[in-house]
Amino acid sequence: MADFTLRTEDDGSFGIDGGLVRCSNGSVTSTDVTVQGLTFEVQDGPLQFEANLRGGWLSADSCDILVEGLRVSESSLTSDPRPHHVAIAGGVIFAEDSSVTLRRIEIQNYNARFSPDTIGLFSGVVSLYGGECIVDRLVMDGISVTQNRGTALYFGTTLTTGEARGSLNQIELRNSTLDLEKADSSVALGIAYLSGDTSLEVSALTATNNRAIGDVISGGVLHLLGFRDARWIDLRNNYVRGNQISGGAAYVSSATFSADAPTGSSVRNLIVAGNRADGGIDGTAVGAGLYIEVGSAPFLVENADFVGNRIVGRTDDSKGAGIFANKACCLSNYQFRNLSFYQNELDPLGPSAGTAIGASFDEVVYPVHDVVNVFNTTDVDPFSGLPPFEYTTHDPRYVDIQGNDPNKWDLRLQADSPLRDAGAEDVLDADGTRSDIGAYGGPGSAGW
Repeated sequence: MADFTLRTEDDGSFGIDGGLVRCSNGSVTSTDVTVQGLTFEVQDGPLQFEANLRGGWLSADSCDILVEGLRVSESSLTSDPRPHHVAIAGGVIFAEDSSVTLRRIEIQNYNARFSPDTIGLFSGVVSLYGGECIVDRLVMDGISVTQNRGTALYFGTTLTTGEARGSLNQIELRNSTLDLEKADSSVALGIAYLSGDTSLEVSALTATNNRAIGDVISGGVLHLLGFRDARWIDLRNNYVRGNQISGGAAYVSSATFSADAPTGSSVRNLIVAGNRADGGIDGTAVGAGLYIEVGSAPFLVENADFVGNRIVGRTDDSKGAGIFANKACCLSNYQFRNLSFYQNELDPLGPSAGTAIGASFDEVVYPVHDVVNVFNTTDVDPFSGLPPFEYTTHDPRYVDIQGNDPNKWDLRLQADSPLRDAGAEDVLDADGTRSDIGAYGGPGSAGW
């Protein structure tokens, strides 16, 4: 399929609902489809949050969907300069209350640009709301979304899930841009917005070389909430600029909009490296690596490396080059184990205080064993707000962190690294020995 142009009506009636495929209370099976050159031209929307475009290629509600082998490239979305409201849900795929299986999906060079007078709402190039979803091998490369005026509200620009059940595996998000700099005001919740029903599982997700620019940004690359377990997550060389940033690389929370995860959430085998959160002179950036919001259930971060992340921000509240942990409901629900922090930096012209974990210190390694009561304060102590705990300050001796490209850093441990067999005694590596500290240790060490 190649070179399709679709336009919404300019009288304010409902726009495109499934540009090429529409399913309601049925089933769709698609195998090895290539789509190139889809073009969408959007007119005005009748209501503030009613979609002008819902599923540029496929739209489904209450359906069984199986898509194996889909490649979409060189597609674009533009709006007429007159619209009052623009709302997009699923620039390529939209599904609601459906059972969806997506395997071997690749979407490249998707460019969306529009200028509503008031409201712009964007919810993912792939958008899955409710229902059961299984995603296995999804690559999104070169997704570009720009809004030039009006008020912008963005729930992910690449992949969006809304209180969905199921699993997301082998997700690659790279070279994508969200540019809301010229919008009058904006709120952006991640390049990817992943919201589960508290049972969602995420594994083998990588996000590299992405950019997000706006006003209020909650999770520059990844906004993850309502999930049970996330493993083998690799976030590198992403840049975020805004007036209020909560999580340069990622914002994570165990809670959904309606409930906490009943048994808590865990993030294991995590790499956060070379990310930058830029709050400028007057803005605020907290958590260049990770911003964690914990509710009433436990939240565990186990076996992770935070390397070379940086905050640019000169206000007193710009803190947390590694992790910023917000107290939310219950301070005692934070658990950090087997974490390594190395060469993370605060703005040299900014505040001298650190954060709960990992700000401004070079050569800091945390063999953290269930540290609790973690919350940042304004004290000058770089570990402000922490209870007493054991840590060491040796060089972790990674295999290779030379050069300025974090994507080329090899964060495995050399044979003589002090992080080997130095983790929590009750956490074992895959080979049955005491766990190493860092992303390549613990029970999931063989999963990379």
